[in-house]
Amino acid sequence: EMIPEHERILQYYKGYHNALTFTCRLPPEVLVNIFSEGLSHELPKDKVVGLGRVQFLKTISRICSHWRNVALSAPGLWTLIPITNALWTEAAIQRSQQAPLTVFYYTLPIDREKNTIFREVLASHSHRINQISIAGGYFGASELLASLEWPIPMLERLEIRFLLNGAGISSRTNFSQASLGSAIWHWRIVW
Repeated sequence: EMIPEHERILQYYKGYHNALTFTCRLPPEVLVNIFSEGLSHELPKDKVVGLGRVQFLKTISRICSHWRNVALSAPGLWTLIPITNALWTEAAIQRSQQAPLTVFYYTLPIDREKNTIFREVLASHSHRINQISIAGGYFGASELLASLEWPIPMLERLEIRFLLNGAGISSRTNFSQASLGSAIWHWRIVW
């Protein structure tokens, strides 16, 4: 009976001590700027884009309750949605509130569950997506592109990178909303 009470008291004093530290006295806007700067440093190009952001966000939200509250209340930190797993994807979408989204999907190896998550994100949030980046094998990416059925009115940038036999052959295409119109299927990639 005494141990839980001591743990509660110890937790209270740790929280009090943390509240007095310099980083916890920074205004939330300053912390968000610091977090955003940390997010701008992505993993090296040979790694899956977006996974460094996931790890960074997990880390800062575990430092202390103040940092966690600041991170969770800043929608801009959660707008890059790497399709990794259903729980993480849904959490990031909810935390981004109504901010425009960038969706990144790495299709290698071909994973039916991730394909389903990607399609669900497009179907449910196509009105918020302003960038899509798909990288991976030709067959995985082409299968996803063939299945797109939803208009994406805010789409400004579409990047598709096909990797053949381990060599990166990339095709990048930028679209303005005016040239793309309200549907994604108005273009094709030829290389």
